[in-house]
Amino acid sequence: MIAKLKGLVEGQEEGAALIDVGGVVYRTLSSAKTLAGLPAKGQPVALETEYLVIQEVPTLVGFGTLAELEAFRLLVTVNGVGPKAALAILSIFAPDVLFGAIANGEAKAIQAAKGVGGKAAARIITDLRDKVGAFAGVVSSAGGVGTAPTPEGTIAADAVSALTNLGYQQPEASKAVAAVMEKDRDADVSTLIRLALKRLSGS
Repeated sequence: MIAKLKGLVEGQEEGAALIDVGGVVYRTLSSAKTLAGLPAKGQPVALETEYLVIQEVPTLVGFGTLAELEAFRLLVTVNGVGPKAALAILSIFAPDVLFGAIANGEAKAIQAAKGVGGKAAARIITDLRDKVGAFAGVVSSAGGVGTAPTPEGTIAADAVSALTNLGYQQPEASKAVAAVMEKDRDADVSTLIRLALKRLSGS
C-alpha cells in the first residue's frame, strides 16, 4: 500500500493534511505536531504514511518523521489504544519525550492527551515500557556489537539495538550511529538514538 506521499501541500482540515500528488489530493490524519510542521500551501512535502481501515473506512495516516510513524505503530499495538488516541498522544509528545515518559512510568503525563484515560495510560506503560527503555537513555541489557565493551562501545551497541527494535536493519542502524558519533563522540544513548533517527528519516 501507500508508504509515503510526496507532493504539494494543498491545505489542512481539522486533524488532517491535504497533499496534492500529481493532481490527486490525499487526506491524511496527522498529529498536531506534523500539521504544525507542514510548509505553506503549494510547497513540496513528504509524509511517511500508514494505511488503516478505521470503522470500515480506508484511511491514510501521515507523519512528518519516520520516528513518529514508528511511535504510532507501537502505540496502536496496545489494547484499547486506537489511531485517534495514538495521534492525540503524538500531538503533545515528540517520540523521544514519549519514550522517556513511558520508560519512567509517567502515566499522568500520558493522560494529558485528549481521550486517553488512566486505564489506557497504564496499559501503554505496562505493554511498552520494556520496548522503549533504551530510547529514554536507559542502558539496555542486550549484548553489544563486538567484544570487550568500552563505555563508548556499549553506548553505540545500545543505540543500534534500540534502532533495530524499531524495525531498522542492523547495517543501516550501525551506519547512522557511527555517523553521529563521528560528530559527537560524547553523546549519551538518548542523544545518539535521537540524532541517528533524524539521519534515518532524512530530516
